[in-house]
Amino acid sequence: MKFSLFRNSNGHFEKDQAPIGELDLLSLYDSIKSNPQLQAFTQKYKDLYAEEGKSQDVKDLKMKFPFITPTGKFKVRNNGAMVEGSFTSLVPFDIDTQDNEGVDLHSVFENRICMSPEVALCFMSPSNGLKGLVAVQMNFNADTFADTIKDHLYPKLETQWGVKLDRAQASLSQPLFICHDAGVYCVPDAIPVPVEDKIADLFSGNFGMGTERQDLKIIQGLLKQLASAPGGQLHQFTLSVSAAIAAMLKGGVLSGDPEFYLELMWENLKQAPGLKDSKVGYEKLKSAFHNALEKETIAPITPDLLLKKNFIDEIGKWLRSQTWDENLPYVMVGNDYYEVTDDNRLLMRTSTGITKRHPGFKTIWDFIPIYREFVNSPNFVDFQQVIDGAWNISSPLTHKPQEGDWSTIGRLVNHLFGAWENERDQTELFYDWCKELLTNPKQKLIIPCLVSGTQGSAKSSLIELLMLIFGKNAFKLEASGLNREFNSSFADKLLVCLDELPKSSAEEFITTIKDLSTSKTIHVNPKGVTEYDIDCHLHFIMASNRMDEFIRVEGEDRRLWIREVPQWDQKKSTPDFKAKIEEEVPYFLNFLITRKEYHKREPSLRFFREDYATNRKTKAIEYNKSAIYHHITFTIKGEFEFKFIDCDKLVYNQTELYDMTQDMPKRPGIKEFKKLMANEFSHKEYGTHRVKEGQIKVTKCSVKKGYLFNREEVGADSLEGIKDELVVKSNNIFAIS
Repeated sequence: MKFSLFRNSNGHFEKDQAPIGELDLLSLYDSIKSNPQLQAFTQKYKDLYAEEGKSQDVKDLKMKFPFITPTGKFKVRNNGAMVEGSFTSLVPFDIDTQDNEGVDLHSVFENRICMSPEVALCFMSPSNGLKGLVAVQMNFNADTFADTIKDHLYPKLETQWGVKLDRAQASLSQPLFICHDAGVYCVPDAIPVPVEDKIADLFSGNFGMGTERQDLKIIQGLLKQLASAPGGQLHQFTLSVSAAIAAMLKGGVLSGDPEFYLELMWENLKQAPGLKDSKVGYEKLKSAFHNALEKETIAPITPDLLLKKNFIDEIGKWLRSQTWDENLPYVMVGNDYYEVTDDNRLLMRTSTGITKRHPGFKTIWDFIPIYREFVNSPNFVDFQQVIDGAWNISSPLTHKPQEGDWSTIGRLVNHLFGAWENERDQTELFYDWCKELLTNPKQKLIIPCLVSGTQGSAKSSLIELLMLIFGKNAFKLEASGLNREFNSSFADKLLVCLDELPKSSAEEFITTIKDLSTSKTIHVNPKGVTEYDIDCHLHFIMASNRMDEFIRVEGEDRRLWIREVPQWDQKKSTPDFKAKIEEEVPYFLNFLITRKEYHKREPSLRFFREDYATNRKTKAIEYNKSAIYHHITFTIKGEFEFKFIDCDKLVYNQTELYDMTQDMPKRPGIKEFKKLMANEFSHKEYGTHRVKEGQIKVTKCSVKKGYLFNREEVGADSLEGIKDELVVKSNNIFAIS
């Protein structure tokens, strides 16, 4: 059991380099442990490495170390030049420090590698990595050796030792550099580890197979594609390899149980770097293979085809001739190509990129469906991906409605929308709002705005619930993303959730939100893709901890449903609260869809103003009015409390109200004041007010034209016990008790 010894006298590899001698395992052990020349050269390398790191001089010096080809003897160092019958059943391994950062390789050497019965040799490299040899038991085949080692041996060793191995070392004639290590470990009678090689078994007659050499190459090539397929090619490789093997079974090239070939393909596919979900990957492979076996459109591959001189080209032609249209993960919309992901997202792809992902499929363009344009048509009752030749960018719901208990969600909704000291009960309004989104998503709706004075009120939990319900149709948007140049991340969604708006530009953002909530179309500007217009079905929900400063609200605004919510009682929470919420989504969906509507329908925004009127919205309207408005209201409050204690209503004309502002530091002009009156006092009753006999307290006339103010609306309280001390004098104010 000897292997070839080489040395680079010129400091670099030479083509078809001839060996300088042969070594067996014990001779190699002695050389590594005690050869004085090797010891001196190793020390020289260590000193230079410590001084210069990975400099070019260090790399050049490394190339002058002697090296072996531990798999056997070679006439020249070339995979095809191995001396027949010289396979040593020893496989090299190389553990680099750069691939195993944070791993204590000294501990790995002592506690794992030296404890493994299959290890025949192991030593430390000058850069503190580990190199060695493993004894194997396998059906040797030069053509499949590297793939077998990489696919079946190295993964097992990596799991056993907790390290990452250098895959390049699996090549049949790959050099293994040797150096001095006084602590080298050697076991000449190491116990060989079995290396499974189903490809070799397949063609050794174990499964009724008796094929020519080209069959082996075809199968090996197909399986190798599966094992190395990246994410972008995984789908197509699964389809094509499944179809090819199914066609060989149909044509009699292969025989035996089809399930064996499914297992064979899966063993390779599960190693693919592009495979993210093994369960989904296996189900797709199984489906593709069984469909290919059953489909008449998948033509058989017969032994005659493989006897042709250019049989590999013939296989390529066969693959290109098959029908892939219902399986290709690509669509063309307008002038652009897209890849359709498993979760129905569209990723922009170029024709060049698709060609690179599917080499050999030159006619792939014939099978990619073409759609005229994008359309945004959400429908959760009867979802359609393609509508009148256009691609629907909406998505079906992830969860399916079913009967069950949703008490956890019920507690959350009752907390946020149930009656409490500051607001009335509006739970039915919330349920109707959700039902409308589910059953009539194109209807324009009011915008719920949940506010509280502090954190910990469960507002974010509601947003998380809605994200779970609507899945890919919902998007949690940072406020900064609302006015970005590229809006494709949310433009095609149904529900956009905003958790807090920026203080500096809240008014600008709320204006944009209100406009989008009632807009019929939206201009989509994706990055790097042609711009387009689609129907706009955006709905919004917002949450904030800035109760008064949340947004500027005007009295005539009909779109905002602003509701104050209380603190969440932590006693209601459990460690699995969020998990229960997610678990109950299908049950809550069933409740929403099957319940009868509670509120009467209003044509434009579905609900009437009185349905979503709240104390907090009233306060928000008052809070956001001008300093002039608040100054006048405060003055009138004083009139009620100190002058007209027994009166419930007062009437002021515009001149009297303007006179109240004379002491303000920034008093407006009369024109500006009239404009302000029209905007901020528009909710006040203006007109001629007549008083019955006996109601006049201070006046010279029984009628007066002006604005009517109520004691209750300005927050004035009667000051019992001091009214007799007040001296009431007025010739202008018209007071009504």
